[in-house]
Amino acid sequence: MQSPAKPPPFRLTLREMEVLTLVATGCSNVEAAEQLTIRAETVKTYMRSIMRKMGVRNRTAAVHTARQIGLLD
Repeated sequence: MQSPAKPPPFRLTLREMEVLTLVATGCSNVEAAEQLTIRAETVKTYMRSIMRKMGVRNRTAAVHTARQIGLLD
């Protein structure tokens, strides 16, 4: 029997998850912004917040960490 999944030590907002999901599919800040109808600078701000919460230094590490802990498929 598997033990229940441990929740991540941080909490992302719905919008942060949307941004992270788009970035994980290979979208640039501009492409993610277009899909979410926000400014590219706003996407950049969300990514900074995501990386700070996760304790990583770049978007690749954020996507990798999110996949490792089961936040992304």
